[in-house]
Amino acid sequence: MTPKDFIIKSINDLVIEFPNTRARYENHQLSNTHFIEIVPNEVYYLNENYQKQEEEIVFRFIEKFPTQNLCFITDDAMVGIAKIDYQAQGSSF
Repeated sequence: MTPKDFIIKSINDLVIEFPNTRARYENHQLSNTHFIEIVPNEVYYLNENYQKQEEEIVFRFIEKFPTQNLCFITDDAMVGIAKIDYQAQGSSF
């Protein structure tokens, strides 16, 4: 499984678990950083269940891909998604 495969599966699982969300993914190859943008902000900042899921994803990613970086953001981050490599949204988004 590649980092991208892992991230796409994780995104798909997240939008099923949290159907009022949208997740967008971008890989910055030069920095080996994978960005996942989660909206709405309320889920990203305030939903404890979401935060636990995000933490589990990050820990599993680090375990599987120690030379890569994974960064979760929301749409008010200073760094944004410029080129969408993958996008998924929940059924209630």
